[in-house]
Formats: sequence, C-alpha cells, structure tokens
Amino acid sequence: METANASIFYSNLTTETIITSKTLEVIVISLLLLMMVGACIFFCLAVTMLYIIFSSLDVHHNPRYILFAFMLISDSLYLMLCFTMYILAMRSQTILMPLCCAIYTVSSATFIATQYHLAAMSLECYIAICFPLRHCVICTPRRAMLVVVTIWVWSTIPYAVELVVINVTLKDPSNMQVICFTSRLLVNSVQPVIRLLSFILCFTFVGLSILFSYIKIMSVALSKNSKTSSASKAGKTVLIHGVQLFLCICSLLSNFTEIGLGKYFQVLTICSFIIFNYVPRFLSPLIYGVRDADLRRHIRKHLSLPQKIGFLMDNHVLHR
Repeated sequence: METANASIFYSNLTTETIITSKTLEVIVISLLLLMMVGACIFFCLAVTMLYIIFSSLDVHHNPRYILFAFMLISDSLYLMLCFTMYILAMRSQTILMPLCCAIYTVSSATFIATQYHLAAMSLECYIAICFPLRHCVICTPRRAMLVVVTIWVWSTIPYAVELVVINVTLKDPSNMQVICFTSRLLVNSVQPVIRLLSFILCFTFVGLSILFSYIKIMSVALSKNSKTSSASKAGKTVLIHGVQLFLCICSLLSNFTEIGLGKYFQVLTICSFIIFNYVPRFLSPLIYGVRDADLRRHIRKHLSLPQKIGFLMDNHVLHR
C-alpha cells in the first residue's frame, strides 16, 4: 500500500514538474518574442532619429543632438549584442573565445558609454540654462565630438585591460570554444576588481553630474517662478536622465537577486533585462522625440512627406 502511494506521489510529482517546465518554456518564449518586438521598435525609432539628426543641418550642428545621436548608436549596439549573447547562451551554442571577448568588450563598453552620455547631456542642459549667453561658445559641435570620442575611449579602457589579463592568464585562448556568458570570461581574480572600480567610478561621476545639473537648473527655474520656463523643462529632462541611471544601476544589482532561484533563473533574467535595460533606452527617444520641439517638428515633417507624395501622385493620376 505504501509502495502504491509512493508511486502515485512520484507520478503526480513528475506530471506537475512536466507541466511547470512547459509553462516556464512558454513564458520564456513569450518574453523572448517581447524582447524581439521591443528591439525592432527601438531600432526603428533610433534609425528615424539618426536619419533626422544627420540629414537636417540645423539639428546636425547642435551639440545636444550630436551627443544624443551617439548615445542612440551606443544603445543600439548594446541591445543587439546582449540579445545575441543571450540567445547563444540559452541554446548552449559555443563560439570562439576571441569572438566572445569581442562581443563582451563592445557590449560592456557601450553600457558604460551610455551612462557618460547621460552625464554629458545633463551638463549641456545645465550650461544652456545657467549660462545661456556663453552656451554657443562653450558647447560647440567640435567639442561635442571631442566629448564623444573621450567617452568611448574611456569606456573601452577597463575592458581592454581585461582582454590583456585574459590573454596573459589563458596563454593561448584563440582556439578555445566557450558558451558566451560573462561569468565564463572570469579567469583571473583581478577582473572583478577592474569591473567593480569601473562601475563605481562611472556611476559616481554620472550620478553627481546629474544631481549637480538638476539642482542648478531647478534653482534657476524657481528663481524665475515659472513652471513653463525652459529651465523647468530642462530640469525634468535631467530628472528623467536620473531615472535612466537608476534603472541601469538596478540592472547590476539585479544579478544578486537571481542567486538561488533555480528553474526560475531564465524568466527572472529576461524580466530584469527588459525592465532595467530596455526601459531606460526607450526613454531616450521619447525624451528627445516627443518632448523636444525641434526634433518633434522634424519628425512631423518626415512623417507627412509620404502623405504629401501620395496626395500629389493621386492628383496627377486624376488630371491625366
């Protein structure tokens, strides 16, 4: 009797495990599809914004939009490479160690570069509001490009050092096949220290820059006593940059919440990636595509162009 009860218990347990596994598989596939749809929408927004910025002279020579354009490029590379890494890892697909190192280096550098771009754009808003007469002298297109190059070089340095450490530790990693997880690239005790110092330096500098810019801008807005002033609007923009930074910090802290969750690890990883990596990057096109008057005007102009062409073609057909 006990044997029969035990067999029934284990049979029910097995059935329940199979159902749970299938449910989790459906959830994972649904979340992956959501990620793909979200990535497509973001890339469409990014391409539209980049086309407008680089094709319109009045926008192209504005340092604010130069910084914004390269942040969009950075975000697009980051999302594309992270999505590629996750799909390869989920399918347990092995790739060459140098290729994995290259993907990791570029994705990590672009993640850090985005944070520095947020700081640069916040400081640009601060200069525009607090020093309006000197803004054109301080913030020039040439200086904006110099800032972009500095950001990308500075963001790459820690991960270039990691590549050197990996090559020295593994002697000859060129023929190694690995599943491209970030943890698989930890081959030396120095690497976590490099990453930690890089993150602390980045988020401390960016956080203080955003906080400083917000306080200064809002002090100007309050002194003018106008909720519709450009200072108040700039303050809200900087505050949203602060929200973006906070979500990016949460994406790092979320790694600790994934420990010990067993079969729910995949689901939580995808959810945290969507919330803490997709959402901050979706905010940028919305901030400058919806809230910014100049870009909004150009977007309307480009969206109305196909309608105008269709209207002219219909008139041409009717008159024939």
